[in-house]
Amino acid sequence: MNIRITPDRRVLVLSVLTLALLIVTGTRSIPVVTQILPVEKGVARFPSDPESLVYALDGTWVLETKGETIEKSVPSVAWSEGFGTYRLELFIPPEYEGTLFQLGTNNTGTSSELLVNGELVGTQGIYGETPGEALPSARSVPASFIAREGVNTISYRVSNFTHPRGGLWEQILIARNQVLSERKDRYLLIEVFQEAIMVFITFYIAFFAFQMKEYHLLYFAAAVLFVTLGNMTRGAFSIYYILPRIGYLTVKKLSISSYFFVGGFIIQSLAKDLFEKRRTPFIFSVFSLFILLGFLTLILPFSLGYSLSLLFLIPMTVIIFYFLVVQYHQIFTRLTRNKLLWIILRVLIQLGILFGLFHDAYAVIRGRYETQILPDAAFLYSVGYCLLLIQTVLHNREQLEQARSQIITASDSTRDQIRNDLHDRLAQLTVGMEYVGESLLRRGHAEKKDLNLLRDTAKEINDELRDIINGLGPARLETLGLSAAIEKMAERNSQLHDIKIETRLKCEGIQEWTTVAEQLYLVCRESITNAVVHSKARVISITLSSRGGRAYLHIMNDGVSTSALNPGIQIHHGIDIMRSRIEALGGTFSARMGEKGTFHVRAEVPEELI
Repeated sequence: MNIRITPDRRVLVLSVLTLALLIVTGTRSIPVVTQILPVEKGVARFPSDPESLVYALDGTWVLETKGETIEKSVPSVAWSEGFGTYRLELFIPPEYEGTLFQLGTNNTGTSSELLVNGELVGTQGIYGETPGEALPSARSVPASFIAREGVNTISYRVSNFTHPRGGLWEQILIARNQVLSERKDRYLLIEVFQEAIMVFITFYIAFFAFQMKEYHLLYFAAAVLFVTLGNMTRGAFSIYYILPRIGYLTVKKLSISSYFFVGGFIIQSLAKDLFEKRRTPFIFSVFSLFILLGFLTLILPFSLGYSLSLLFLIPMTVIIFYFLVVQYHQIFTRLTRNKLLWIILRVLIQLGILFGLFHDAYAVIRGRYETQILPDAAFLYSVGYCLLLIQTVLHNREQLEQARSQIITASDSTRDQIRNDLHDRLAQLTVGMEYVGESLLRRGHAEKKDLNLLRDTAKEINDELRDIINGLGPARLETLGLSAAIEKMAERNSQLHDIKIETRLKCEGIQEWTTVAEQLYLVCRESITNAVVHSKARVISITLSSRGGRAYLHIMNDGVSTSALNPGIQIHHGIDIMRSRIEALGGTFSARMGEKGTFHVRAEVPEELI
């Protein structure tokens, strides 16, 4: 029996496999360039033949706290508030006598003092046994000491009265020479490089959005900007390069708040591509909730804000997973027209950020912070999705230009057909009617009054039709030339509507019978019609010039009621048609009010059709 796998079943199967892969990989430790140096009951031995440059002192340390001595795993959370001293006896082989070693971690505490063999070698913040004495800090610097043969006593005096979790809850690393300092500098350099790229992406996308009039992309630009801030306050803490004295709570609150803002803006930017309009209220509600939480975490006490951070990691993981399932559905139901390369890229970057969210959420829940990959995942997501947005907008722009060209072509074709029909059929009949009336009048076979009426009526019809025909298209553009055709149109409208139309035309660089010339003529005609019909214009000025391979058209009228600024007058359609004509030629168009109640239409197009 053949079982047909429907698109819905394919989506379900792929979604389950994705979830399984996420759980398997997200719950495993990320391989790093370190090896574990086992610690048992506060004792460790540095190897004589190191296999790694960097070791992590993971295991059970001796912790003195609250007047008692216990064994405590490192890394792990020891308390919510309090202080204590972690001790480790590290045996150094004889060959490393006098060798420079370094100890370091990303965070202790929130404040600590590091002593080796009773000598203070490093601090993070100011250690204190009361809230008034302790000064927390997220900034950590590797501490150096000269090893001696045999037992070296390492003591971490740790205090915490600010963070909901305290203790040595990140790995303690050890290495010879300046390896930890060099590694931290390298991480900081990579982080600053990433942030520079994301700042560039922010301004590039914002500029792109304004140029292409795709303002929904500003949501993505805002998301990237807050990703930059979040990475600066969460990764290697490169914010201390810019603000070396920034407070601990400020850094932590900015870290949590920035990712709430990221979540809101990312959801809003994705909504246009993935969801129908009927889901817009739900998306806007989620967006508003994330933005509200972003502001609240800046105001509320940090302990509450830290608890709220799980409202970012866990729900955002679910939301991104849902986005991924929606994309699976679009792929299998062929609702997307993107090329396979862009589909694969979209899925990969969604998987990457999903993995980062799940991994770090799992680490926060367990209280372990060996490796935080969300900053790097967010960076890759920003870069990858930037490429996707640009590709999507360019693709949509290309389709829009094709549609505009087709609309203009169809409109021009229909106009030409109407013009030909009027000229070849109706106009011929009225001309014949005029001749008959004239003939009858000369021969006196009818009442003179009736014949005059017949002749005058036919002549009036013929004049009206001729004006309509000329208005439908530049019928004599190929013979008169662009300048003469505009001049003739201006003269005819000036006499017909009793207005003053001034022309300053320098069309030497514009080919007379081209699509560009025809569209410029039609824009002039539409502008005059708008000024006459929709305003009280008494003066119209038409300026057309050519320089540098481009044609520049400027039409001004003094109509006080003209433009979209008057809500009672509907001229948007005519302006939109003019804009479509110019932009379809690769040009730019603007129509806006000027000084002293004037209205200005400006167009700039290449002299040759691109």
